[in-house]
Amino acid sequence: MKLVAVLFLVMYSMLLGDNELLKRYGNTAMYSSKDYKKALIFYTQSCSVDDMESCNALGILHENGLGVVRSGEKAAIFYAKACNGGYFRGCSALGTLYEMGVGVVKNRNNSLYWYNQACDGGDAFGCIKLGEAYKSNDNKQAKSTNALLSNTKACDKGIAAGCYNLGIIYDEGIGIESDDAKAVELFTKACDGKHARGCANLGVMYDYGEGCDRDIKKAVTLYAKACQDNIAMACTNLAVMHVSGIGVEKDPLHAKKLFKKGCALKDADACHAYALATSNNLKKQ
Repeated sequence: MKLVAVLFLVMYSMLLGDNELLKRYGNTAMYSSKDYKKALIFYTQSCSVDDMESCNALGILHENGLGVVRSGEKAAIFYAKACNGGYFRGCSALGTLYEMGVGVVKNRNNSLYWYNQACDGGDAFGCIKLGEAYKSNDNKQAKSTNALLSNTKACDKGIAAGCYNLGIIYDEGIGIESDDAKAVELFTKACDGKHARGCANLGVMYDYGEGCDRDIKKAVTLYAKACQDNIAMACTNLAVMHVSGIGVEKDPLHAKKLFKKGCALKDADACHAYALATSNNLKKQ
């Protein structure tokens, strides 16, 4: 599409008063055809009539230098406009700029402020970032309280990582009384949301009957799922089951393969077991 045609579409959409049409053209140019210069034209016009999603898209283009010279300062301006206009993903993006010091002076308090705005506005990504930011808090009580609140918000919004983090908090009793049953509930939500570590931890809960009735078959299924997604601990635990024949058919060869994978994923116990299994095979030869 030539520039003249792009400008015609812009003028046509303006005459119709159809700002959504402008945004759709922008989305098509940005995400389908990857023509960022066209996207810039459409989003600029759409943002000028206060479509906040388009303003946020302009922030993305400027932050990453897509179709325009990279400028963190301009990205911050567009993200701020989007955020203040009620498009809360812009708040999260602005928080990240302050966290990293891109286009703005690096400032932790400002970063937390914008992440909090995002989270309160319903942007789940903002809640996750808020929880991550609080990890560096030197005040342990404040750290645990804020982590609990931010991850609760994220989990409530359907973000699997938030549910997983919250499950860890309840499982280990970080700043609150431990509650294994609650941890099982949260790890289940995380696993259902395709969070591999959530599945692995849920497998441990069923393996040992913590917060739930012991169910070895469920544990095996969960370990296998998590191992497939490259969670080392799950591969190692599943390998141990195949060595002992608990919950699965005894299969030393398959166990050895699982130990090898666990070792490749940097699990020290798996490396030790794999070395031992290899050594035993050599002695038999």
